[in-house]
Formats: sequence, structure tokens, C-alpha cells
Amino acid sequence: MRHQMIATQRGATVEQAILLDFSLAAAVKCGWLQSEDRGRTRDSVLAELQQLHDTLRPSLEAEVQADRPDYRAKGLEAFAEEDPHGYPRFGWGARYAVSEVRHWNDTCDIAAWNMGVRFAFLSPSTDHVPELHPAALHVKLRLRGVPLIVCDACEYPITSRPPRWPGGVGNPHHRKRPSLHGPRPKRDEGPAPPVLVHPR
Repeated sequence: MRHQMIATQRGATVEQAILLDFSLAAAVKCGWLQSEDRGRTRDSVLAELQQLHDTLRPSLEAEVQADRPDYRAKGLEAFAEEDPHGYPRFGWGARYAVSEVRHWNDTCDIAAWNMGVRFAFLSPSTDHVPELHPAALHVKLRLRGVPLIVCDACEYPITSRPPRWPGGVGNPHHRKRPSLHGPRPKRDEGPAPPVLVHPR
């Protein structure tokens, strides 16, 4: 979560933003690195993130309305910005004109905060929210044309174009070079190609 004041030509605004992290961040970054048309992939990721937000917003809003019936969740917009390493950094955000708010807390939407918490702990344990399961997110990104590939061994997103290890296979979030092991036999299929093993 990023919560900050920004000076613009129209005056000061407060930004509340959820930045992708962990599995989903790895997926979109690997898909972007793997792409032959990174501009188009960027747009595809943004479209899927907006759809994901629009799908989750009613349930997030309902959770808060259980205690605050008059609550309405703030609509967030998917965005992409360049990080210090030249990668696109994706997320969702909203901005509030300082002149239109009375308290700092008015610029911190509860549903957005809860959405950030859910994505921070993204894992198969979120089965009660099918849209948040990593496998489902990977399928949705591929259907948008994002060239996402995952490790056969652990199903973590990978790319054959990791910037730290040219010519290798890995994930840009890892600080150590991944290693390969194999072959791993598959039943009735004979030897399998090497499988990526991520450093722990």
C-alpha cells in the first residue's frame, strides 16, 4: 500500500495505491519480460487488473457494509509506472483532491486497504475467493495474451529472459541464480525435460 501527498498542476492530491507484490507481481513481470510486444502486454495486464478489481469490489464493499451499511467502496483504476530498474510496476490507485477532504482518513478507503491485504497474502489458501487463486490469475492473464509461463516443479512464474542471468531461466524477483535438475520421469511418458528449481 502506498499513501502519499502529490503536488500537481491542479493542486495537491492524496494518492492511495495498491502495488502488486509476490505471486501476481512475479506473474505480470515475467509475462512482460517474455513478450515480443511489451506495450501490448502492458495494456493487456492493465485490462485484466481492472477487470479483477471490478469483480472483487462488490464483495469487498459488502464486507465493510456489514458494520457500516452506508459505506460505498472507492473505485480504483489500474495503473503502470516505471520502477528504478526500468520494469513496469503495476497496481490500482485512487486520488483525492486535498481541497475536497477534511481528514487524512478520508483518503484511505477501507475496501482498497482490504484488497491490498488480500493480495499481500496471495496463496492457494484463498480458495474462498476463486479469483485470487494464483492458478486462476495465470489463466486469466494468458487469455489476455500475456505470454506467461510457470515452473513445472513449483508452478511459480518464470521467464527465459531474466535480466540478471542472460540466456538462463528464472524469475527477476530472485537474488540467486536458479538451478536446473532432471530429468524427472513422468508416468508412461519417458524422461521429462529439466525442471526449474527455485533457490530458497
